[in-house]
Amino acid sequence: MKKSSRQISDKIRKLPIEGLTGFCKRASRKIGAYDFIQGFQFMLQNKQHSLSGWAIGISHCIGKSVSKQGLDKRLSSIDPDYFKELLNRVLRQNIKQLKSPTQTSALFKDFTEVLVEDSTCIKLPSNVFEEFPGPHNRFGRSATARIQLRMNLLKENYCSVELQSYRDNDQKHAGDIVKTLQAGQLVIRDLGYWGLDCFQAIADRKSFFLSRFKYGTHLRLVDHQEWMSITAFLKSQSKKGKQEIDCQVELGKSHSLKVRIVALKSPKKVIKQRKLKALKNRNKRANHDKAYFEFLNWTVLITNVGQDIWPQPKQLFEAYGFRWRIECVFKCWKSKLNLADFFKNHKHLNPNRVRISIYLILILISIFLLKWYLFFLKRAYEKNKKFISLFKFVDFTQYKMEQLLGKEKDLESLVDTVTYYCSYEVRKRKQYFEQLTFAT
Repeated sequence: MKKSSRQISDKIRKLPIEGLTGFCKRASRKIGAYDFIQGFQFMLQNKQHSLSGWAIGISHCIGKSVSKQGLDKRLSSIDPDYFKELLNRVLRQNIKQLKSPTQTSALFKDFTEVLVEDSTCIKLPSNVFEEFPGPHNRFGRSATARIQLRMNLLKENYCSVELQSYRDNDQKHAGDIVKTLQAGQLVIRDLGYWGLDCFQAIADRKSFFLSRFKYGTHLRLVDHQEWMSITAFLKSQSKKGKQEIDCQVELGKSHSLKVRIVALKSPKKVIKQRKLKALKNRNKRANHDKAYFEFLNWTVLITNVGQDIWPQPKQLFEAYGFRWRIECVFKCWKSKLNLADFFKNHKHLNPNRVRISIYLILILISIFLLKWYLFFLKRAYEKNKKFISLFKFVDFTQYKMEQLLGKEKDLESLVDTVTYYCSYEVRKRKQYFEQLTFAT
């Protein structure tokens, strides 16, 4: 473990933690900024998610005893925004240093970057309700944190991570991406981020968007005066014998946003699943009418990507399918790294501790796990023509953390080992994200 501690220390000391966290180098202080983060890493590695486990980790690093009471007091005096800025610096550093694992897919060859956004929620003790208000329910106050993640699909890199409350929904976050968007980038969004103003802003920056269509939005064919519902539009096209629709329309009576709309008849199995889900939805605002159930027979996307880039409608659906990658990342965080259960057994927590803990987890993921995964993803394909599973790799790192830290400067020697234990099983009928994105 001593060797691992040195490796973690060397890695972390490259960051300007002293200035960002507010720690001062004083001989009288037991806990330094680097020891603070090393102790947190020790706690995670030993799965002791408590103040005592954190204090033990710090004690192990500095060789002196640290009490959980002293640690709790120190946490109360630190501004969590320092750790937020530290996380942002780590992300910016990764963006500059990390390269695409392998060759870019032909599907995305015309875009400089492909960005997806999504969020995941973590249940917290009810005492932090004021800082992280959760969903309204009949059981009283609940606290839930929301992590907003923006990911670059082509580089498997995290561009932005925001810690919010449950009630800061995706819609509030929808326009933030426009502030940093550059020409030639593609943004893939789900319905949670729907906003015609935002789509227009993306197009104005000479960037591209791809999104599902939101039911209830009015549209009309370009150069036509009559506005209609999406169901009426689909019916009119079906009467012409079309099972596949690809045309230019305007969206929103007050916006008149010109987009390309593509619609395909959904498989019967998918239609059945959608309708059953709609019937079980007991939300009073989701009082679905007959027209809505007719809309469920179709899968509808909108984009400003022209036919010169994606001539076939199926290419839009293939591209939109890549959104599931960010959902896999969230599942990995929750099921493999136990992020969902990190605060599970705590009835009362210091709000500062909640924020700092989440930021530190994301910092350590970005410093170690993300960098290692991208390295082995690239080398395993170049050397052995195999793809590394994110889920298997996370399991591997938990068992081989010390070995990976010890080989930090010589990861090449572990390529064959990682390929053997972490590569996908061979299945003729199944393609994986890495295969679709980086090897086509």
